[in-house]
Amino acid sequence: MAMEPPESLRLPRPGPSVIAVGADLKSSPCATVDDRAVFAAPVGDLASPEGMDRLEAAIADLVARTATEPAAIVHDAHPDYHGTRFARRLAGRHGVPAIPVAHHHAHALACLADVGHDGPALALTLDGAGYGVDGTSWGGELLRVDGGAWERLAHLATLPLPGGDRAAREPWRMALAVCRRLAIDVSDVSNLPPWEAADPALARGVWAMLDRDQALPRTSSLGRLLDAASSLLDIRHRSTYEGQAAVELQTAAESATRAEPLPHRRRLGHDGVEVVDLLPALGALAERRRAGVTVAELAAGIHEAVAAALAGAAIAAAELTGIGVVGLTGGCCVNPLLVGGLRRRLEEAGLQVLTHRRSPPGDGGLALGQAWAGVLRGLAGANNPTLG
Repeated sequence: MAMEPPESLRLPRPGPSVIAVGADLKSSPCATVDDRAVFAAPVGDLASPEGMDRLEAAIADLVARTATEPAAIVHDAHPDYHGTRFARRLAGRHGVPAIPVAHHHAHALACLADVGHDGPALALTLDGAGYGVDGTSWGGELLRVDGGAWERLAHLATLPLPGGDRAAREPWRMALAVCRRLAIDVSDVSNLPPWEAADPALARGVWAMLDRDQALPRTSSLGRLLDAASSLLDIRHRSTYEGQAAVELQTAAESATRAEPLPHRRRLGHDGVEVVDLLPALGALAERRRAGVTVAELAAGIHEAVAAALAGAAIAAAELTGIGVVGLTGGCCVNPLLVGGLRRRLEEAGLQVLTHRRSPPGDGGLALGQAWAGVLRGLAGANNPTLG
């Protein structure tokens, strides 16, 4: 069962009152009063008029329950989100600033606020999609966070998104993107489960699209990478609900008696940010499946490869920065196999691991991080340039 936000929780310290509208999916608005964060009931998806009506009512209820006038309205940094446009209108009505906060910074701050951590930390922010400050879709990030300031230290190697948002609903598309990145010949790809599960004309069209890679959006999302693994292992090619392919990959992994070691690598990107590359692990799936390794062992192996690669990046960053605290957050952190593998490796390296205690790690808890960002900005002064 998905975790829902609590009615309220105590923040690391008191500050100005703000209202945070949350994410466009699984929106759960939040308001702060002194040192408390107070949550509205979950609103859900904001893409419909009914969803926006629920958001309006939830915010009105928060204002009434807290009996405070907000000093700011906080929202996701995506310029085209429904919540962003609503936040700007609401800020205008109240005559206060609308403050954008980067999606994965908000995830990190939600984890830190939840456990009461008020100092510098590293954060692995792992989810399906979130607007990155470079305009691409992020979701496999290692951040250094110090209050309102943050820095991207590492991320998963990017993959093309053939079909944009459709790729999240049709994991076979992400599997073909992986095959194209691995330079597998189309004659070999056409014998793999993702191609066989797709409509032949669609598969050919997506392959042609991948050949014109420059025109495609890109993502560093762990969610999309797990989708690709699920399709490559013939577990799930089309999803009827968010995260289904990754959930079924996890279920397969839980039945394994051993995890097949899978390769990965890390390298420095051209911008100086470390790139965590799991393409070698994904490329090994079909080959080792043909060699007789079970789907369960390979599903467990991809979980182990993800945990080893990301923990390695975090451990290296801890040595470089001197920060010994790592938060684990984002929608992928509902996966106990992934979180367990990360925790084990990080704690063996002597690092303190923080996970959500009362708030959801996914977008249902995003408003908490947005609100804490708004409080920190108010405490630091309205002209803090590092927020967002």
